Amino acid sequence: MAAKTALTATPGAAGLHAPVAPRAAPTVRSKSGALLPRRCSLRQLSSYGQRRAQKRSLVHVPKVSAISEIHGGHSASGDAAGSLRRLLLAYDVALKTRPVITKALTAAVGFALGDFIAQLGERPGFFDPFRCLRLSLYGLLVDGPVGHQWYKLLDKHVFPRTPTSLRAVLTKTAADQLLWAPVMTVVFFAFLKALEGRPDLIAGTVQSKLVKTLVANYMLWPLAHFVSFRWVPTDYRIPFNNAVSVVWNAYLSWTCVGMSSCH
Repeated sequence: MAAKTALTATPGAAGLHAPVAPRAAPTVRSKSGALLPRRCSLRQLSSYGQRRAQKRSLVHVPKVSAISEIHGGHSASGDAAGSLRRLLLAYDVALKTRPVITKALTAAVGFALGDFIAQLGERPGFFDPFRCLRLSLYGLLVDGPVGHQWYKLLDKHVFPRTPTSLRAVLTKTAADQLLWAPVMTVVFFAFLKALEGRPDLIAGTVQSKLVKTLVANYMLWPLAHFVSFRWVPTDYRIPFNNAVSVVWNAYLSWTCVGMSSCH
């Protein structure tokens, strides 16, 4: 029987031959690098690839989670920085497209914030919202819109070809302090007293407070305006001045024995 099995062969012209080994099934290499039977259908190949991808994703999930946990704080800070950049960009666009209303609103916020801080320094625990509202209205209706036109006038007529030269900056600063400051200080007192319903006190307030307020003004604003005219772009001068005004209003509250007496 064994001999018969050994002699089993394929007949040919030359007679009997040695047994032929079975041929290996043809294979194909998948995209993942695995050898698969060629006879597998496309659905089987797709299923196999999906299983391989799932295994790889399961292996890497803990690492991704660990990285997310480690860098979670950095991601949050990045989002905050991105939000701040978008806010500044939106403000810059508003300054370019609607300069007057943007500067008016900025001045309103600046004066309100300055008065809020000043009142906290005067009488802790007491806050007069109507006084804060009056100052905010001054910024909205007077300081922002009129200041916008004033700076445009200076840039147009005072050394327009060399606006940031030392001569131009000193001339603009002198004009601002000798013309704008006295006139607008009088307007400031008149506006607030009119809103208080006491227009009869305008003349007396100007007479008693103008010189003291101007002295305090000259201790701060010449330097601030030198910086503004020298380095701050025209569109950003009102916001810059409002930032300084926060300190200015607090300074007035200390030098004039309370903002109420100055107003």
